[in-house]
Amino acid sequence: GKHRAYSAESGAYGRIYPSHPFSLKEGGAGAWELAARLSRTNLNDHFIVGAQNSLSAVDGGNEVTTTLGVNWYPNNNIMFRLNYEHGVFGDLASNITAKPSSQKDTGAHLNAVAARAQVAF
Repeated sequence: GKHRAYSAESGAYGRIYPSHPFSLKEGGAGAWELAARLSRTNLNDHFIVGAQNSLSAVDGGNEVTTTLGVNWYPNNNIMFRLNYEHGVFGDLASNITAKPSSQKDTGAHLNAVAARAQVAF
């Protein structure tokens, strides 16, 4: 239905204005957008892998999240968004102040579905 305009001055994409807004009478479908994202985040702070750490160390591990989404813009002012996220948290030690040989990896998995509707003027 339409592309996103890019502003080099602000370094951001603008909103979508559908070429054919949704209309049962005129047959417009609005604009559809498919999205995908892969992100990796190191959640550690002052933590040394394989060492006996102090109480101030934070072992948040590593997070890898995959997001797939679909967005629908029926007209210039309304947006619907549906996302599926799969996250993997790994490299988490069970007790960071213990000797490294006593630490266990306590990773986790996350699956989430999120929906959002927005009206903007």
